[in-house]
Amino acid sequence: MADVRDLVQHRIDAVQGREDARLSTGPRGGRITTAVLRDATHWDEVVSSLGLEHLRRHALRHTGLTWMADAGVPVHVLRVIAGHGSLTTTQRYLHPTRHSITDAGDALTAHLRAPRSPNGPHARSAGTRDHTGFSSSKARWAVPPSKGTAPHGRRDDRI
Repeated sequence: MADVRDLVQHRIDAVQGREDARLSTGPRGGRITTAVLRDATHWDEVVSSLGLEHLRRHALRHTGLTWMADAGVPVHVLRVIAGHGSLTTTQRYLHPTRHSITDAGDALTAHLRAPRSPNGPHARSAGTRDHTGFSSSKARWAVPPSKGTAPHGRRDDRI
């Protein structure tokens, strides 16, 4: 985040590459425990005053990761940010909203409505130049077949 980048860089420079160094430390220079965090943020008083006693700090990890996913951050990057060992764990933290599910449906609809060639991919005539500018005496696929391509040249997307 641009808002904290200079602050983080200053702290990284201050620890001079020590592997045991922490980005942030508790009031006595040690690890920040959940108790230190709760006390420093006055968590219990804040959530009580808001009438949100059911809210837990850990839920904010879920919220933050979900917001980053909604912003387009790839899940493999979210895994690193969260410090998870597997993508499966990270995926458990992501909670798509009704809006994001609707957006996914809209994206699928747009994809399915996109114009397609009625004849599918077709061979170019001999001696023509391809997209690289090289001429070819052999016929080439306009869209090269790939793994998972059916014999007729269209992608075989059956499950």
